[in-house]
Amino acid sequence: MRKDSGMAVKICVAITGREETEIYRQAEAIAAERAFPEVSVVELRYDLASELPAARLLPVLSGLRIRLPGKLLLFTIRTAAQGGAFPADGEYENCNLLAIRSGCIDMVDVELRREGYAEGRPSAADRSSTAHILSEARDRNVRSIASYHDFARTPEDEVLRNIFTELRESGADILKAAYMPECEEDVLRLMLEMRRFREADRNRHEYIAMSMGRLGSVSRLAGMLSGSDYSFMAVGAGSAPGQLSLGEGAEMLRILEENRGGMPFRQGYRI
Repeated sequence: MRKDSGMAVKICVAITGREETEIYRQAEAIAAERAFPEVSVVELRYDLASELPAARLLPVLSGLRIRLPGKLLLFTIRTAAQGGAFPADGEYENCNLLAIRSGCIDMVDVELRREGYAEGRPSAADRSSTAHILSEARDRNVRSIASYHDFARTPEDEVLRNIFTELRESGADILKAAYMPECEEDVLRLMLEMRRFREADRNRHEYIAMSMGRLGSVSRLAGMLSGSDYSFMAVGAGSAPGQLSLGEGAEMLRILEENRGGMPFRQGYRI
């Protein structure tokens, strides 16, 4: 495993290139950023690499290792059902297993619901596929993120808690939920529910929770209060609405941590 930057909130930057040359160019741009030492994780959004065939995935992952020294590499396939570009009939499970078995990645994002946003439990096919991917990740010492995204709304508090519970029950190492707010209260509700759920979980997992869009940008900087361990930032084109640029976001996080005395979440004030 690579070392992280030591920040209380870890910064993740996504690579969104369509093909090999563009992916490498973006990786080199990230490494050239002044704030590169602050980055803990670099994410390859494979669903956006529409011109990168699976046969070239292993060489590209190896190439990213060379271009991004000392950084954790996260592999993500975001499906159309969860706001991404990977087709519903694509080789979701097989591509994830290929990346996990490559020996080149440190983390993998696994969606719990890949058949739409109907409330309720994941489908039997989703549960089986998710369990297989997570089991393989554990066997290969790859940390797993169980994720859920809703680009339309932020549901009521009870639904937020139910989704966090569903994510926790998956057995993943890190639980991620992202929602689109319709008002300021939605941003605050998500941050508070995230904090309460993590307190009840007694810090057995790492967490990622964010409100998307411009309205939710503050949630990407408030992890020290909400309990979110990671913040996604952009170099060039972002991978989700509301992402801050790496330079601006890293500087804001540094200022917030200095003003708070560098106090990490686990030693912070309880709500």
